[in-house]
Amino acid sequence: MDEKINKQLEKNPWKFEFRFKFYPSLPEYLKDDLTRYFLCLQVRQDLICGQLPCSFNTYVILGAYVIQSEAGDWDAEVHTGIEYLYNVPFAPKNLQTPEMLVRIVELHQRLKGRTPEQADRMFLENARRLALYGVHLHRVKNHAGEDLALGVYHSGVLIYRGRLRMQRYTWARIVELSYKGKEFIMVVRPVIFNEYIESPDGRRRTSVSSKNTKDSTERGTSRQRSSSAKPSANAHRNVTLTFKCLNSEMAKRLYNVVVDHHTFFR
Repeated sequence: MDEKINKQLEKNPWKFEFRFKFYPSLPEYLKDDLTRYFLCLQVRQDLICGQLPCSFNTYVILGAYVIQSEAGDWDAEVHTGIEYLYNVPFAPKNLQTPEMLVRIVELHQRLKGRTPEQADRMFLENARRLALYGVHLHRVKNHAGEDLALGVYHSGVLIYRGRLRMQRYTWARIVELSYKGKEFIMVVRPVIFNEYIESPDGRRRTSVSSKNTKDSTERGTSRQRSSSAKPSANAHRNVTLTFKCLNSEMAKRLYNVVVDHHTFFR
């Protein structure tokens, strides 16, 4: 911050954007209207570029709140047909169809009386419920060479295979973070429930809580009693997860993003 930006950059042209680094988990608690509007603009951009996918109906709902915020109440003399929506993007170009615009107009008509601030609040209230809201995705490979994505967000780190979420690690479970060369390394602890022990690979091992140990052992043999009355020591051990990034720079960037989120939200 002490050095001029033009001295830190190469000669190639750069584009700078004002963006939120941390998406608030509950945007309704943002008190400043302008701050809330800036967050709306960023989430809208996430929708348009496909970073925040959602269903057709959700695009319609979010689009109606956007136009209510930008254009105000629907007016039959001003807002004719769907033409007044042409210059306001709501979704990726390949998904923004005439059918979607017709539905947005219909919902826009029913939002009469909502102020821009109220429309922004409702936009964020719906957007924050989307699975990838505020999730920073990073492409990695696991030890077996499978393509995965690590998603960093306000509550911890998510692991995706394609669009399927495979695992979730909250900040409380993450013990240690580091990177070395192309590798990003995360040490996590398993979650222990009364009846189950969840290991980091997603499998569950049966355990017995203190309140039902008697019933369980009376039904089993002596060998079963000795093995089931107490979870194995391995189930309690921390596990080291190693992910390979495209290069060392990406590994360092991923590490910094996770550490920054952990520091801010933990």
